[in-house]
Amino acid sequence: MKKSSDIKKFPVKRVLLGLILSAIILWLVFSKIDLGLVLEKILTINPMYYGLALFAFFLTYPLRTIRWKTLLSAQGYKIRFSPLFKIICFTWFFNSISPSKFGEAYRIWSAKKLDVSRSKIIALILLERFFDLVIIIILSFFFVYSAKITQPLITSALNMSLLFVIAGSFFLTLMLRKPSFAKKFMKSVFSLPLLSRFSEKFEHAWEKFQQGFRIFKNKKKIFNIFILTVTIWMLEIVSLAFVVQAFGITLNFYFLGFLAILTALITALPLTPGGLGIAEGALIMLFTYQGISGDVGTGISILFRFATLYVTILVGALLLPIINPAKIEK
Repeated sequence: MKKSSDIKKFPVKRVLLGLILSAIILWLVFSKIDLGLVLEKILTINPMYYGLALFAFFLTYPLRTIRWKTLLSAQGYKIRFSPLFKIICFTWFFNSISPSKFGEAYRIWSAKKLDVSRSKIIALILLERFFDLVIIIILSFFFVYSAKITQPLITSALNMSLLFVIAGSFFLTLMLRKPSFAKKFMKSVFSLPLLSRFSEKFEHAWEKFQQGFRIFKNKKKIFNIFILTVTIWMLEIVSLAFVVQAFGITLNFYFLGFLAILTALITALPLTPGGLGIAEGALIMLFTYQGISGDVGTGISILFRFATLYVTILVGALLLPIINPAKIEK
């Protein structure tokens, strides 16, 4: 990648630590599983269903690009699809190999290349994450209660996540209805000892940051973003359903929805690159809970993660030297 003082230094040490932790977790997960038997199961899958799983997941990339383009256009930025598609693809690639979610830093850095305010980009990324979180929690409640999953840990986590959505909605309301009060509140936050060094940057960026949230006054665009977000997450669930079907197994769709959402949440946590190791272990454990043998559950886990994570890393690594992510044209 092109060296520049404008882009955050790639967190090599954190990536290495994350990979070491992932390797340890993967060893613990797979050490008691007959991988030869897992390979036998994988070689007998229906390739048509697995091809559909790959196709369903890769449809999320153009949809994420359209959503990003919609958020930017709401701020008056008219940017072509192709550079935004490139940014989205490399954002997910960098997020997949870095536990620190370096991809979002890359997306913020790319704002300068597109003549977009970085403060607005940060606001729009937060909005995008807010939409994802709201839809994920709504779908999680629907799938958990439809699949009749009653484990206290899961239901407690859902209730806790609902509090985050309520807090986020409250802050959003302040931004739109009481902007002066929201500014005072955030100013008090940035006066805290650990954040005080960013207080000057906050004063400089606040107005543009606040403008990024004004998209909520455009009901049509909000509706479009809502539909795109629901479609993106439903495609991830459909991808998992096709992987399971490739093994000739039929599972409750609500349970599969819960598994896909859980995997996405684990992947979002900044613990290991792309949730590597943790997500695989959680999937295998929950498949076992459904009465699926360890070898089949492991095979499903590996192929689903291959479709949603490993292919992203592989394709990104192959394209990195060919399509320089530092070269973006508006």
